[in-house]
Amino acid sequence: MRIAVISDTHVPASCDELPAALLDKIKGVDLIIHAGDITNPTVLDELNKIAHVEAVAGNMDSHK
Repeated sequence: MRIAVISDTHVPASCDELPAALLDKIKGVDLIIHAGDITNPTVLDELNKIAHVEAVAGNMDSHK
């Protein structure tokens, strides 16, 4: 099983969308763990196109 662990995506504050290099790197994983500071729930939708996502809210996440 391959697992990708990411955090602090801060979309759109740090960038308009998830970087293509990140999406390429995690392509083919079985599970994505997002460890907080998502800031925009659409990030989870994008990641779910690649693999199942488990996420926790961070201190910057108002949509908890």
